[in-house]
Amino acid sequence: MAKQEPGDSAALSPRLAPDLGAPNGTIIDYLVTQRVIPSLVAEGDRFIADSRASSPEALALLAARGNEQALQAALAAELHRGHPVEEVLGSTAGALGSFWEQDELNFSEVTMATARLQRWHRGQGDRIANAHRDRPARRILLATVPGEQHSLGLSLVASTFHESGWMVEGGPGLSAPQLRAQLRMHWFDVLGLSLNTERALAPLAAMIEEFRVQSKNRALLVVVGGGLVKQRPDLANALAVDAVFTAAQGAPETLLARLPADAARS
Repeated sequence: MAKQEPGDSAALSPRLAPDLGAPNGTIIDYLVTQRVIPSLVAEGDRFIADSRASSPEALALLAARGNEQALQAALAAELHRGHPVEEVLGSTAGALGSFWEQDELNFSEVTMATARLQRWHRGQGDRIANAHRDRPARRILLATVPGEQHSLGLSLVASTFHESGWMVEGGPGLSAPQLRAQLRMHWFDVLGLSLNTERALAPLAAMIEEFRVQSKNRALLVVVGGGLVKQRPDLANALAVDAVFTAAQGAPETLLARLPADAARS
């Protein structure tokens, strides 16, 4: 039986795209309030799990099947052990993705886990908010590859960039014309695309070239991440992109180092 993909509804386009009909607020807020919570009200907490969990797999199961208090205690313990927030979140999200692919967690459990991790992650934001206040914000447009709706992890990538001081726009489900419109109307330093299946690969190279031509920033960096990247290490050359990433951790810093110090924006 075919899986139901998280984020399989209409396009999401926050903040800089009022013409596309998106609400105000961030990607994460929209996902949680409009897509996650309404579908999970009746689901509830079906399992109580051990709050002493420490491995990514145990944290993923705790997020999916435990109560929120136990999850927060386990995550706090990881921070106390000296593990960075981004590392804990990234490894846990990776374990969730593996459980999803192996059919060990269903749609409701994965969505519930993602919502819990997002809420916890937002709660950590204050600790670094002041660190980036005086830094000119770089802009990244994040999206699933047009034609794909698999959005698991995209909002977590958005959080990683946001916490690193970037302005993050976009979201799952944007069409190629919508992406072109965003790139024409607004300055973005980076376009990040999430690619998870082979079926979206064939037209992507030409699509990326068109995005570069349409971009207001003629030096736009185009990067690709997602599940297919791990399986296809040749994607950077095949798609003529500037970089590929198998994890969000470290990506903001890597890309920042490749950007000119003073990009002309208008």
